[in-house]
Amino acid sequence: MAPKVQQKNQPDPTELQNAMMKRLIQTKEWDRISAILKERLSEHGWTDDIADRAKEDAKKQNSLNFKTLLENITPHAQNSIPQGVKDEIIALLREFIEANLEK
Repeated sequence: MAPKVQQKNQPDPTELQNAMMKRLIQTKEWDRISAILKERLSEHGWTDDIADRAKEDAKKQNSLNFKTLLENITPHAQNSIPQGVKDEIIALLREFIEANLEK
């Protein structure tokens, strides 16, 4: 498969993503959105669920290994985020991008 060729008039997606991330951090919006995410996950019991699963997995390991523990718990953690929480965070990010994207 041939590599994609960037059109001259279109910004590089990686550069655009990096610029938006930089702006999120500079404006402290990243901190605000992260705090909302943490709060929502806690409200839905997700944080406690993941902590409990991690403790159970850790007890099952003969020799505790953080990397293995993380590899075991990550798929469940990612797949168990409530859809409403995902939707809310995506909406906040879209709102920020639309407000900050140069037209």
